[in-house]
Amino acid sequence: MNTLVGNESKKNQLIQKSFLKEYSTYGTNKIEKSENNDKKKTDTVDAIKIDELRFDKKISAMKIDVQGYDLEALKGAEQTILKHKMPIIFEYEEKFANEFNYTFNDFKEFIEKINYKIHIKVDEINYLILPK
Repeated sequence: MNTLVGNESKKNQLIQKSFLKEYSTYGTNKIEKSENNDKKKTDTVDAIKIDELRFDKKISAMKIDVQGYDLEALKGAEQTILKHKMPIIFEYEEKFANEFNYTFNDFKEFIEKINYKIHIKVDEINYLILPK
């Protein structure tokens, strides 16, 4: 079953099918939520927060790569991050900023809120953050 990871939990979240034209899996596509219940135009997935998952062992690292939902996924993992204090790599792509209505400053504010710091820009879109 496909699951949307973000900052809210919702059973049967509707998403648009049209984004599967570019790539064949949801993991490589930007997911767009929908209110349209037309089965020809939408699919249904569950939306979850990482904080709702149960981890039996300490988390040693986290990589967030969710096609523009990175900030939402981080917010939905806040308690997990505070508990495990693991290194995190996330993506920030300028092309998603307008679509998701955020800026890099929004990421910086969240990073500060969880008492982390940007350690290094790994490449053009990936950032490694560590606890202060």
